[in-house]
Amino acid sequence: MAGNLQQQTASYDVDAAGGARWDGAMVSDEQTTENAPPADRLRGNAAHYTRDAAEYDYAPSVDSELGQIELRRAQLLLRLAGLDQPAPAGENQGLVADFGIGGGQLAAMMAELGWRPLGLDIAWHNCARARSERQALGDGKSGARFSAADLYALPLPDGCVKAGVVSEVLEHLEEPGAAVKELGRVLQPGGVLVASCPYREKLVWHLCIHCNQPTPANAHLHSVSESKMAGWMRDAGLEPGRAVFFNHKALVAMRWNRRVRRLPYGLWRAGEAAALALWRKPYHFAMVGVKK
Repeated sequence: MAGNLQQQTASYDVDAAGGARWDGAMVSDEQTTENAPPADRLRGNAAHYTRDAAEYDYAPSVDSELGQIELRRAQLLLRLAGLDQPAPAGENQGLVADFGIGGGQLAAMMAELGWRPLGLDIAWHNCARARSERQALGDGKSGARFSAADLYALPLPDGCVKAGVVSEVLEHLEEPGAAVKELGRVLQPGGVLVASCPYREKLVWHLCIHCNQPTPANAHLHSVSESKMAGWMRDAGLEPGRAVFFNHKALVAMRWNRRVRRLPYGLWRAGEAAALALWRKPYHFAMVGVKK
């Protein structure tokens, strides 16, 4: 399984020697697969997300409540990662990455600020769609690159990423702690990882009508707390920061995000913070980890 994913990755950015290249760092097929998990560990999940990406629209209308929730989350995560300002000019801005791109919105926002992000996802449909959309701009804003990759065995060398975001991904993984260790491996010393998940979600399982097997709603396998996230980060050699909560449940129920979509980020965040101070009932949280 991992070998197939690496072949898909190499099909996007390949140098003459047959290795995957990004920002001057070339990785051979042998390097990218040496830490791969057993072949059958992710067979079911990878097949699921490949089909899921082909059939599900990960880019909801920005005018919808869900679209606004995703936009505000992206704005928040970029600020936590230190990527909300225009990128420095020149070639030495460092590698930034979005691990698990979904609809590609976060990487697109990085690119519009002048960063040259690498967007990775287990589903090649997501990568191909996002890459096509960025290239269609044709106005110098297509700096984002996208590749299919296995989060347990990233096609990147040690210590090459300056800042990365993994948003709404870890709760889907069988072994999120192992994935965070791999993310920690590719971070440079002092590098930043921003991770977000649903907060203390009550998991609901259904009996699938097709396979007659217990199946988690939304494909969420884990309920994640701030202490659990901090533990994963510490095990990966990262120093975790405080939890940042967002998407207040009562405000989402009132479709507040859509109602205040014209407000600047600062005012939106102030409203969220006030509601959370009165009643801490967030749908999501984020945490920043810094590589020691």
